[in-house]
Amino acid sequence: MTLFTKQMLILSLILFLIFFTNVGFGAAGLGEFLGDVPQMLLLLASVCLFVIGILQCESQSKTVEKSD
Repeated sequence: MTLFTKQMLILSLILFLIFFTNVGFGAAGLGEFLGDVPQMLLLLASVCLFVIGILQCESQSKTVEKSD
């Protein structure tokens, strides 16, 4: 895994944890710190970064297989 791939996956995890924390606070009745639209955009960014990271991993995997 390259540094770029690791950064994308870690950033995706961080954004998802922020999203999950916001949902958890709302479910516990403690009040949400993000509204509906920012929450949706946060989840969208998390998913996009995750997809980028996974596609990079797959690309690197196929490159290693071709060289063997």
